[in-house]
Amino acid sequence: MKKISTLVGLIFLACASHAALIDSQVDPSAYITKDGYDVAWASPCAVSSTDTCSQLDLSVQSLYGWSAMSYEFFNTLQISATDFVFAGANAKKVNGWGDTTTGARVESILSASMIPWDDVAVATPWFSNTYLHIDWSDGVAGNWSFSNANGEFWFDSLVYRVSDSVGNNVPEPASFALVGLALAGLAVSRRRKS
Repeated sequence: MKKISTLVGLIFLACASHAALIDSQVDPSAYITKDGYDVAWASPCAVSSTDTCSQLDLSVQSLYGWSAMSYEFFNTLQISATDFVFAGANAKKVNGWGDTTTGARVESILSASMIPWDDVAVATPWFSNTYLHIDWSDGVAGNWSFSNANGEFWFDSLVYRVSDSVGNNVPEPASFALVGLALAGLAVSRRRKS
């Protein structure tokens, strides 16, 4: 009897376990950059879900500039699920679209025609205490939740921030060459006058 109660207790703990929120910056392999913004597929649940899904947790990542995606901004960026598919993303195809370090993974691949062709960027461990996955079928179907137009409680959530690369524009070598040529021309013209 003691063995059975121990077994039942272990099963209960396994079922009741939750994901631990990662409190460091989101790994660059877990998000995409589009039009000067970093975009992360952050949760298999709606932004402010009060049903069976858990809410998007921005308590840590908002300190790094992440915000919930609005409907208007989503339409401006024209994001699709396939944008998150690229070689080197954290949820590796060879691991069944999973990240062995964070536990992030892709779920709900409902048909062979919907299978991602490469690795997938999944940022859920940085934004959820409950889930580690995204629902691929929701993204492919365009079932997203937004900060100002909340969808069904099972629709997936995206977050964004201004990319670190924005504003760090370095002049290209041709610009330096033109400035150098202009300064040389000024120097020559001054010599001719004197």
